Amino acid sequence: MIFISCTENEDEGNSLLLNSFTPTPKPIPTPTPKPIPTPTSELIEILILNEDTTKHIVRFDENSIRRYIQLVIPGNKALSSLILDKYIGDDKIAFYGIYKTAELWEPNEEVVPLLSAWGHIESEKFIGKNILSYSTNLDLTIDQRVNNGYVELGSGVYIMLVQNGNIDNAEYEFSFILE
Repeated sequence: MIFISCTENEDEGNSLLLNSFTPTPKPIPTPTPKPIPTPTSELIEILILNEDTTKHIVRFDENSIRRYIQLVIPGNKALSSLILDKYIGDDKIAFYGIYKTAELWEPNEEVVPLLSAWGHIESEKFIGKNILSYSTNLDLTIDQRVNNGYVELGSGVYIMLVQNGNIDNAEYEFSFILE
């Protein structure tokens, strides 16, 4: 057994010496996500954002009006912009939301306060523009929000949902831009 005794007369120099050998913690890297089955038994797409700009196409088919993408933002980066590069399809307005979670979520009014970003994508109006936005007011479109409601998303794992009313060959192309 080892006994350590401290008295009121303990030499302050010794306590400083002990503290000088405290190891510095090393940063823990962002964990790599694992595929999660969706309610339609399809896998969520995984998008690890490790480039300054990552392009990604979301395609809809006859199986679902929703597409889930698991976004992984590295520990030393932030998602600063989400640009809608291209849209193909008949439905001119779609919903997107980004939630900081590794769990699936359903779009409804109760979940909006929990989202990190969301908006209605008006395809012709927002081509080439940043849509990474948030508002607590469900009635405001992105361009009606103060400063367009722009936000940045810090490092971590997020689930992005894109929902389109017309699934016949609909397609969205996004650019995810990190800082």
